[in-house]
Amino acid sequence: MSQPTLTRQVSALEADYGVPLLDRTTSRVDLTQEGHQLLDLCRPVFSRLDEIETFLKRQHTRSIRLDVVLCEVVSEILTLAYETFPDLTFNVRTLPSTNVMENLLDRAADFGLLTLPADVPPEIEHFLVYRARLVALVAKSHPWSRRRSISFRELDGQRIILGHTAGASRQLIDRNFTLHDVRPQVVQVIDSSELMIDLAERGVGIAVTGATGIIEKRLGLSLEFEEESTSIDVHFACRAERLRTQPFKAFFTFAKRHIALDETSSREQAPNHAKTSPRIRAISADGIRLKTE
Repeated sequence: MSQPTLTRQVSALEADYGVPLLDRTTSRVDLTQEGHQLLDLCRPVFSRLDEIETFLKRQHTRSIRLDVVLCEVVSEILTLAYETFPDLTFNVRTLPSTNVMENLLDRAADFGLLTLPADVPPEIEHFLVYRARLVALVAKSHPWSRRRSISFRELDGQRIILGHTAGASRQLIDRNFTLHDVRPQVVQVIDSSELMIDLAERGVGIAVTGATGIIEKRLGLSLEFEEESTSIDVHFACRAERLRTQPFKAFFTFAKRHIALDETSSREQAPNHAKTSPRIRAISADGIRLKTE
């Protein structure tokens, strides 16, 4: 900034507020007492200007923080996003729906794929991605392995393996236990889907969890629960304020265009290209039998 421009701006500031900031003499210019006080107040603002500039520049190249529940849709959207947004990186974490929502509200995540609570906070923007179902996994040697369907009530008294209580699938399972007056014998609570499947294959118990599309590929067959109360709606969500800034708005619009559920052709997690596990079959609430390859 040139000295004449600086002089005009300081003079205008003094005139606007009637406060002398500079003590001008023929030989020098110094700050008045008020000028020193104003400078002290402004120093913290000046110190953050570089931080502000860095933040604004980063909005064009920053990474997208994506917290998700485990499902095939994550791979689908990332595959498309890498092609559409080559300058972005995506930091993905798999978490229970409750934790995904907490991170969205705390601004610890930019977007989330999750099951929403009954009372969705007003600051959350979202759209439906798919309707999943609960799945019961049993060993091939289990008496139910050749059945086409079961009732949720048949879980009463059975040895059951469940996921963590923070997960939306687990909360839906617990609600169905109460709704249908089922008193299972819970033998293991575990976070790992892979370990849950392995324990079910070994006959430790019946694993009850949410269908993800990934599990079904490994299992190969999908049978149904008879109750409609086992359906889970999964949404793509973010804080509405995110949509005022690029690239967040572009990514949200992109996701909505490619993975939003078409209500007229209900997308359910039941892939028909699944492979059969040698020792286990699945009983799931989506009611669709999968053919083995």
